[in-house]
Amino acid sequence: MKQTGYWSIFQTPISPFVAASVDDQILCAQFTIEETIPLKYLSHNVAWKHELSEALKQLQTQLEQYFNGTLKQFNLNIKMEGTSFQKECWDYLNTIPYGTTQSYSDQAKSILNPKAVRACGSSNGKNPFHIIIPCHRIINKNGDLGGYAAGTDIKQHLINLEKKYK
Repeated sequence: MKQTGYWSIFQTPISPFVAASVDDQILCAQFTIEETIPLKYLSHNVAWKHELSEALKQLQTQLEQYFNGTLKQFNLNIKMEGTSFQKECWDYLNTIPYGTTQSYSDQAKSILNPKAVRACGSSNGKNPFHIIIPCHRIINKNGDLGGYAAGTDIKQHLINLEKKYK
């Protein structure tokens, strides 16, 4: 029997944001140019409904608070799917204070694998929870932005937003 999944598109001040949930757990929450659920989630044994679940309603509220500068850290039930290394990288991202940035090198050293700078960057690029797991707070050691799955314009906007409300 198929589970019921829910998905929605939220309009943020900088870009559309797609999210999906199953069993009150958020599976993904990310900026998008396509107004649909990412294809990799369609392979789940799920009957998808384009409507808000309770988990997505909580996300919607917290996104509004974040963009208004009143929310500094998300508190949502997310389903982390990834390798143990990816999860270690993503866990580290949640330790970076709001309104600050650190380098990919700092991240690699903090997970006790200082030579894994590029691997950390690759893991961050696979983060399915943009903003919620704040990979936008990781920049190059020289101060350049580095990459961002949703594009560097969005990354710069998020960094500026957090500095404004810090």
